[in-house]
Amino acid sequence: MQFKRALSCLIAIMLIFHILASPHVTARTLHEMQKEKELLEQKKSVLTDDIEQKDAELESNTSTIATTVEQLQKLDIQVTNTHYTIHQIEFAIAQTTEEIDGLQSAILTLENIIKERDIIVRERLQALQAKDSSVDFFDVLLRSKSFSDFIGRFSSVKILLEADRKIMTQQASDIEQLEEQKLLVSQKLTTQEVNKEELQDLLASLDVQKNEKNRLVIQLAIEQKKLASEKTVLESAYDQTEEMTQELQQAMVDLQKRQTVFQQQSITYLPSSDPVAATCSEGGQLDEQLFLAQFTSAGAFTGKGQSFITIAREFQIDPVLMASIAFLETGSGTSNAVVGYNNPGGLMNPATNWSTLLKFDSIEDGLRSMAKTMNRLIHKGGLTSISDLGSAYAPIGAENDPRGLNQHWVPGVTKFSMEFGGLTQNCRAQ
Repeated sequence: MQFKRALSCLIAIMLIFHILASPHVTARTLHEMQKEKELLEQKKSVLTDDIEQKDAELESNTSTIATTVEQLQKLDIQVTNTHYTIHQIEFAIAQTTEEIDGLQSAILTLENIIKERDIIVRERLQALQAKDSSVDFFDVLLRSKSFSDFIGRFSSVKILLEADRKIMTQQASDIEQLEEQKLLVSQKLTTQEVNKEELQDLLASLDVQKNEKNRLVIQLAIEQKKLASEKTVLESAYDQTEEMTQELQQAMVDLQKRQTVFQQQSITYLPSSDPVAATCSEGGQLDEQLFLAQFTSAGAFTGKGQSFITIAREFQIDPVLMASIAFLETGSGTSNAVVGYNNPGGLMNPATNWSTLLKFDSIEDGLRSMAKTMNRLIHKGGLTSISDLGSAYAPIGAENDPRGLNQHWVPGVTKFSMEFGGLTQNCRAQ
């Protein structure tokens, strides 16, 4: 969105530049040039804001990239450590597997011993408790022939019973030891396998995180390149706008100089013996004090004297002539045309076949439209005298002048021009 906005600004600026470079540039007024300059300043302000926004986005993006790269480095360390731990567990599992293999051999040996011992126990039991010849230890003792024989028999029976008891005890102990060893080894192997599985899950999770971070870094790098490109476009647009502003400023200075020279060259002072010299100012100069004094009590024109001077000079026309026509057309600033329509020149609306007045947003806007019309009539139409202007501005016998008031236009403007101190331009043509 910001890039499209910058591109639109650049296109608009190029269009303005084309207008400025056109062969009709000299036809523009200072007011129009000032408006263009204000537009360029607005464009520069917008571009400055956009450039600052791009800088902020670039800075934020750079910070995000740095943070993401740091996270990737930490993930790499975790992955390395996890791989090392998995390797250690695999080594332990291999050792446990070897231990299990060795234990299996020992277990097999122990099982064989238990089996052999079990056979001996069974044979002893069968010998002592055969179904067809059951042996009774008491019977053996009672058959003793003498006391010494009894002692001998008793010792033999005791030795036999003690041997059988040891065999049975060892048998039970070996069986219990076998079961414990089987259980411990099984639990140890299970624990190692679980730990390995958990580490493999962790490793898979870390790999997923790394892939996501890598994708993010790539996306941020692409965005960084795009932001930098957009900023370059904005900076280029700003530079062009600044260059155009400087050129326009110089053009305004040059135009002001040309206007001053034009005004000085267009004034021809006539001696008082000339019959039309009464309408010319003394020395062909504007008496601003006298001029501005006419606006102290002039209806809607009160206090607007300086506006007349500024706008008249923008359009290279005589401020005295402009003010004289405006005062005549509006009854010295009191008519409805200027009060209700901000129309100081009595300009008619061509859209209504010249039957209604034009309406303006302000008196200054009305003055500029009036000055533009006068500029066209004087400099392009060659109507340099009051009487010539009257033939175009208020022609006698016009359809919209049924009461013949236009015949008073030339004398009236001439009268007001004298009150304003006399004309300052085109005096010889009166």
